[in-house]
Amino acid sequence: MNAQSEIRNPKSEMGCVVLGCDGNPDYLFPLPMTAALWRKAGWRVRVLLCGPAAGWCDGAGKVAIGRLVDVDAEMVLVRTPEACSRPTTVPQLARLYAAAWSQNPDEYLLTADADMWPMPAMPQLLARGARQPGSIDCYGGDAYDHEPKPKVPICYIGAPAGTWRTLMNLAEGQDATEAMGRDLREHLAETAERNDPDEGFSEWCFDERYMGALLTDWRAIFTTVNTVLRFPDKKFWTGGPGSGCVGRIDRGDWRQSEDLDNVIDAHLDRPGWTERNWGRYGALLAAVAPEVVGLATEYREQFIRAMESAKPCLPAGRPQAVGACMK
Repeated sequence: MNAQSEIRNPKSEMGCVVLGCDGNPDYLFPLPMTAALWRKAGWRVRVLLCGPAAGWCDGAGKVAIGRLVDVDAEMVLVRTPEACSRPTTVPQLARLYAAAWSQNPDEYLLTADADMWPMPAMPQLLARGARQPGSIDCYGGDAYDHEPKPKVPICYIGAPAGTWRTLMNLAEGQDATEAMGRDLREHLAETAERNDPDEGFSEWCFDERYMGALLTDWRAIFTTVNTVLRFPDKKFWTGGPGSGCVGRIDRGDWRQSEDLDNVIDAHLDRPGWTERNWGRYGALLAAVAPEVVGLATEYREQFIRAMESAKPCLPAGRPQAVGACMK
């Protein structure tokens, strides 16, 4: 991920993929590789770096940023709202406010996950989006149709930046952290007042529940929510809910075949730098982007060295977030 020409797609750019990450190494490690694969697919990438700036200046955070620079990813530092009692909520939620950093209202923004790699069938899925002002595309948006309350997977939702601004009630020039804090305070307070045992608006899944509620209101007013099935003739799950996602190589049941033409994405196992999981990462990269395997292997070695050097300031036991060194 050093030679930019190796991972760039010469075709016209499709829009901008938005990824969020803090210092948690489970998500930080695959981030540059995820960005490289989206860049190869012809998308710009905007990475929202969450947490104190100091955490990105050394250690594994610095290593990851160096690789993100190599793949020409845009990076934005995002502060944690005071209303957020669980800082790991921010990388999830901040993606919904990414229009705050868009200069062009027509820029198509697509939310995605740091640990989800686009595969060869992704372009066919995204080609079925409306990509029109006022319209919101929910790719695989039928995932939670079985649940009693609205909920939408954030991976993947796409819309022009101007539409995102309207949806998220983002005024021109408004700070994204301020808007996140406003919405967290309001809706988490609503849950507390209802004494609702359902954790629909808990901070863990706040982004999915909140987006589900917003899109329910949007659909009622504008009727322009475009639910795009992963395949035109198939529902999200291979069987019942939780049974496995169609067109996905999933960490819960990792099966990589030689034919990847009908694979949309790969949900990565964590932590990715272990021998077992790196074997999976490397085999998949060799199949879809062989030109970056050597550079990715070099990055892994650098990342592990950075993790080793950070051990004295990490809690005992399983390595926690590099963010432990950010405070």
